[in-house]
Amino acid sequence: MLDAWRQRLAKEGIDASRGLVTELPGGVRLAPLYEEAARRLRVVRSSPVTLASVEHGDSDAPRVDPSVARWVLGSPTKQGEGEVVEERGARTLVHEGTHAAVHAIDVHEAGGSIPLEIAVSIGRWLDALREGRRDAPIAVAVGTEMFVEIAKLRAIRTLAQRSALAMGHAASVRILARASVVAHSRIEPETNALRSTLSVLASMLGGADLVAAAPYDLLSPLEGEARARSSRLAGTTGLVAALESHLALADDPLHGAYFVETLTAELSEAAWAIVRQLERDGGAAAATDRWRALLADDAQARRKSAAMGKLPRVGASRLARVEAPMLDLLTADRMVEIAQTMPGYLGVESARDGLGITVCYWQTLDHIAAW
Repeated sequence: MLDAWRQRLAKEGIDASRGLVTELPGGVRLAPLYEEAARRLRVVRSSPVTLASVEHGDSDAPRVDPSVARWVLGSPTKQGEGEVVEERGARTLVHEGTHAAVHAIDVHEAGGSIPLEIAVSIGRWLDALREGRRDAPIAVAVGTEMFVEIAKLRAIRTLAQRSALAMGHAASVRILARASVVAHSRIEPETNALRSTLSVLASMLGGADLVAAAPYDLLSPLEGEARARSSRLAGTTGLVAALESHLALADDPLHGAYFVETLTAELSEAAWAIVRQLERDGGAAAATDRWRALLADDAQARRKSAAMGKLPRVGASRLARVEAPMLDLLTADRMVEIAQTMPGYLGVESARDGLGITVCYWQTLDHIAAW
């Protein structure tokens, strides 16, 4: 079957070696697609899927279902059994029960690239293994680019398993996935329900062991029934995906899909190159300066993409319905006030009588991107 597939690709002028067989640096090998040997690399969960919903520590919203755990942002007064607590502070700490998780959520939220996020997650997990913490789970923030996020989760599990074997450990990795907060918008918050749904789907299809949806009002908490409705929707999103769509039944439903496998291999290859650099420098903790420099470059590139409209956010920068209270924040005068506080600001010209145009001038393109 594989030979026939290669012949078909060759006839169409496609390089059959790319994506079909991938040898990663450091001896990590992704088996060929469409072959029996590829089953060795299936993304197998370490345990049945646990469903959760993201909440603030002071949330008083009613629980949707006893089977839906809580992923608490901020320290609750009392941690319940099976809950995940993410302490938001100078350093983000994530705990699942008695196990302290490793993660690169800080890299994700600071604008790091997907390969860097994977690499720092793996590097910190390897540090945990060296410390004897073989039960440490890996916590991951999952965004809305569904296939990229699926490949990210698959790459994390594959590289973690291969790295553990290379170190002589038979450790199994447990992946805790929650919807990304930075993917949410304060404008038109109801659209965040769609973003959270994409994150849940990606988490389940990517093989996460715990999947947490986020309420759409997480950035701007509502009150009363509106807040309860938001929390209820977050809880039921995972239930519908798992129990009605049956996405939690298969360990690796996209196994063998050419696009997903190729994307997983590409992310793994890029991340593994960074992991090797971190390991040469003594591990992720010792090589903080190295990966923070990479993070700064990634964040700057992301800001430029956003400034040029190449990084759209539906409901925020695209297709947003601006309500009356938001208009005060978006007037030209208010924008000029903000611009005057930014570095590199030179001045402004305006031709405006009700409607019109206002143009700001800046010293460099980097200042424009930052603005």
